[in-house]
Amino acid sequence: MTVDFRARALEWIDTIVNKRNTEAGAAFMHDSIQLVHNDTCLTKQSFVELWPQILIKSPNFRLKVKDTLAEGNCVWIYSEASGRLGGGLVDDVHMLLFDNGGMIIRSHGIQRLKESEGPGGLFCSNNDISLKDNFVIWLI
Repeated sequence: MTVDFRARALEWIDTIVNKRNTEAGAAFMHDSIQLVHNDTCLTKQSFVELWPQILIKSPNFRLKVKDTLAEGNCVWIYSEASGRLGGGLVDDVHMLLFDNGGMIIRSHGIQRLKESEGPGGLFCSNNDISLKDNFVIWLI
């Protein structure tokens, strides 16, 4: 059986964010997954406990996928996140590594503020990210 890693990655990110179904999303994760979001490291169990709380505090949080790149069992997803806790519009990149059975064994998410309303007015950065120009296999 061949795994479509790109389709699996897109289904996972849509499930945990837009469909807001943490338990179904956890079924995509290996039990010993390494989850890193910016500088925060989580276990699968801590993600399952924390993520629903974040979704409750961010009822309008959504991701709009803008680009994906897949090579072997590595998939990068570039999205635009809105409605998140803390406000603003952000670029979101998730770098996922799957085992041969299609379970996520590593997820590294990075966000960059793209647009925000603050005391100094509106901050905008319209520099979209090109995954194809920046794709690097990051196996350690």
